[in-house]
Amino acid sequence: MEWSNLDTAAVDFNIGTDVTQPYAASAPIVIPALRKRESSPMHDVVRATLRVAPTPKSRCLLAERRYNESCVTSVPNSLETTMQYSYMVIDFADLGGDFAAGLDFIRDCGYEGVELNLTPAVLGQLDAIERAVAACGLVVPSLLTGAAYTEGLCLSVADPQRRAGAVARLREYLPIAQRFNAILVVGLLQGLRADEADAEVANERIAAGLREVGLAAQDAGVDLVVEPINHLQVGFNNSVGEVRALIERIGVPAFRPMVDTIHMNIEEKSLTQPIFDCGDALRHVHLCESNGGVLGSGHLDFKAVLAALDAIGYAGFASVKVYRQASLREAAPASLAHLRGLAG
Repeated sequence: MEWSNLDTAAVDFNIGTDVTQPYAASAPIVIPALRKRESSPMHDVVRATLRVAPTPKSRCLLAERRYNESCVTSVPNSLETTMQYSYMVIDFADLGGDFAAGLDFIRDCGYEGVELNLTPAVLGQLDAIERAVAACGLVVPSLLTGAAYTEGLCLSVADPQRRAGAVARLREYLPIAQRFNAILVVGLLQGLRADEADAEVANERIAAGLREVGLAAQDAGVDLVVEPINHLQVGFNNSVGEVRALIERIGVPAFRPMVDTIHMNIEEKSLTQPIFDCGDALRHVHLCESNGGVLGSGHLDFKAVLAALDAIGYAGFASVKVYRQASLREAAPASLAHLRGLAG
């Protein structure tokens, strides 16, 4: 991190000084009188600078520096985070014939929420699901929308009727999200390169469609996130940076970025830098192992991910996603135990 990136003016203080007032924006930072006591390690100097610029951008940059300094030797042993965990149910049948009992099982594992996939099986019994979720004390923090792609709906395709159908479907999902107080996750509906080979043309169509959805979502009080999905599964906006650029292009505050660890493992150079890049705009998280199995069975450094989320003060839901190698009853308890073991 370059100090010149901070939204601060020049400051002049020694270690231990508590600088709490905001400074003029867009000026380079200068610390001519900062001196390191020989008895103090470098991280004492970093702590002395943490309160220089209480602006959103500088808070994220300073949190990133604090995190990087703490990782010189290791990730902190104890993570004090207010993040909540939910379990993603991709196939509703995985809950079993008595889905209420399946929801009870997820709760008993220690999860506070369940992320649902808006498949016909879910859409056909929303009333019963709402009652069961309320009865067992879970919440539905997020809803997946990609199943609609299998019906031919797509935001990037040249066929205007299919694009309009995708927009209409997402708008139809808004009252459902409002009902469950959930966010809508948009990913696969962007389409594949087979739907549109030209990425610029595709993104123009995607942004236009999502802008219409976003304006309706804003009126409904619903948040949406665009999931950065790897290039093997979705044709466009595969990295977190590309998603952030798309959201800027959409230009509607209802849209926020999210991260998914399995996709970052493919598309990014770092599992933590995209988290810092999102900062306090980050709205949702998917925790998925490198092999798609139980968390801890692959090679992803979830301790570093949790530390980065803690550093930016992320207080939303993180959904555990396991889609292969284990059943729900195997994966849900084991994955949460792994995460809690890292935070202990």
